Amino acid sequence: MTELLERYTEHLRWLAEYSLLPAHLLAVGHWYTPAVCVGCLALLAHVAVAASHLRSDTVRA
Repeated sequence: MTELLERYTEHLRWLAEYSLLPAHLLAVGHWYTPAVCVGCLALLAHVAVAASHLRSDTVRA
């Protein structure tokens, strides 16, 4: 049970770290319209990478 909790804590920390960049780009996008597209694409890319990492970790476990 402890190992499971540690694994999910690590995943949440990892997701929090990698979600800062797209969140910043989306915030900037509210001021500069072209940045909205860049921010959305960055957010989608980060979510896709995070999902693939979570999937690969789940398969290994």
